Amino acid sequence: MSNPVPEHYRHLRTFAFGDNPALADELVELVVKGVKTATCSTEDEPNTSTPGERWVVLNGRGEPRCVIESVEITYRRFNDVDAAFAHDEGEGDRSLAYWRSAHRTYFGRLGRFSEDIEFQRIAFDRATTGERVYTVSLVNTRTTYQFSRALAARAIIQYDGPRERVLTDFLGSYEPRPGTVVFVGYGSLYERRLWQDDRWLERQGEYLTTRRGFFFKASYLYRF
Repeated sequence: MSNPVPEHYRHLRTFAFGDNPALADELVELVVKGVKTATCSTEDEPNTSTPGERWVVLNGRGEPRCVIESVEITYRRFNDVDAAFAHDEGEGDRSLAYWRSAHRTYFGRLGRFSEDIEFQRIAFDRATTGERVYTVSLVNTRTTYQFSRALAARAIIQYDGPRERVLTDFLGSYEPRPGTVVFVGYGSLYERRLWQDDRWLERQGEYLTTRRGFFFKASYLYRF
């Protein structure tokens, strides 16, 4: 990083938008110009935020370009995004048709597009001026399949754009009768990391499995 983060901002989280350096450069410049005041991205863990939280936005070379502050959080599904939201994203001709096409392509490239995707929309102001410059969204998609009255399976995929992390959770449940149930689950975390010069570089390289775990729980209802 040739231009380091100023000392009084080094405690903040850093991130770059998009899924490649060219897109990160394009989007952050729209942010700096004030054209882009909203976005949506598939996000993991989930990477939630609260009003007042500040972030350092990086360009495609990992250099800081601006600091933004979270001021508003809302939730919205893909099909509920309206023309005003598309216009605020500032991309292409700023129409809803362009937004839907571009984001289907983007999420499809990540292998996570679904009509049921749910966004956690986080609105930001520029921390140094109070100017509204950007909105980032956290996306959560889930699928539940009921094999029978007693047997069910659920899959949850969350993508964290700023941190470039993906969290997957799979849960199976068996409930032969009310109050007696067995849960079995598996979860994993994937992060973009690159091993270079004897150290790991974050948000570079391929997605690697950095954490995984199994879950088991059983409960039994005994009636007297």
